[in-house]
Amino acid sequence: MKTTALIVTYNRLEKLKKCWDATSKEPFDNIVIVDNCSSDNTSEWLQTLQDPRVTVMHLVENTGGAGGFKEGAKFISNNIITDWVLIYDDDASPECGLLNNFHEHDLSGISAVSCRVVDSNAIDCKMNKPFTRLPNGFWENINYFIQPEKFIPANDKETMCKTLSFVGTIIRADVLAVAVDYI
Repeated sequence: MKTTALIVTYNRLEKLKKCWDATSKEPFDNIVIVDNCSSDNTSEWLQTLQDPRVTVMHLVENTGGAGGFKEGAKFISNNIITDWVLIYDDDASPECGLLNNFHEHDLSGISAVSCRVVDSNAIDCKMNKPFTRLPNGFWENINYFIQPEKFIPANDKETMCKTLSFVGTIIRADVLAVAVDYI
C-alpha cells in the first residue's frame, strides 16, 4: 500500500521544520509540500531537502489553505501513483508510527479516515474534529455547543462520519481525485 503526505505551508518556517522532522521519519512513499507563496525563507529552506520522496510545489500566489490543498491534490492525482494521501498543514505532523498503525487496519470499504488531532499539550483540536451528525437549524446548533458529544465521535471509538477536516485526514487517492474540484 503506497502512501503520500500532502503538506501546505505559508510563512511558518520554524513550524514547517518541526513538521518535516516528524514527516521524514514516517515511511511515506511520497511527500508533497505546497509552498503557498511564502515570503520568509521557506522557499530557500525547502531547496535544501535532499529526500528523494519529496516534491515541492511553489505557488505564485497565496491561495489560502484550501487553495494549497487543492493544487497539491491535483498534482498528486495527475502525477503520483499512490493509494492513500495524508493531508495536513505545516503546524501539524504525524505521530510516530502512524503509518504502521494505519497499515494494520482493514481498510476495505473505507474512503477516508479522520485522525485524532491534538495540540502540543495532547488536547483535542476542536476545529479538526469530524462530525458524525451535522447540526440542522438554530436549536441543533445551540445543542451542539451544549452537548457536542451528540455530534462528534468519541476518541476511543471508530465510527462513520459526515465531515472531515483537512488536517489529519487520510483519504483514498481515487476518492481525492474525484473530489479535488470540491476543495
